[in-house]
Amino acid sequence: VYFAEGYQAEAEAVAAALGKTADIVVAKPTTSLGTGSDTANVVVVLGADVSPVSGSSGTSTTTSTTAPN
Repeated sequence: VYFAEGYQAEAEAVAAALGKTADIVVAKPTTSLGTGSDTANVVVVLGADVSPVSGSSGTSTTTSTTAPN
């Protein structure tokens, strides 16, 4: 879980929702993590080794949310 400056707490909350500890939360790198990641405050990168969270159908979706400043 990556975060933009000022969004570490939100990234830690996302990690917790995924059942992970805060030690996986790091600042976003200067290189792009993918489409839309440059303007995102929190970016989650999941691999095949991550088990679905309860209620998941096994399909993948991408959701982008922007909060007003």
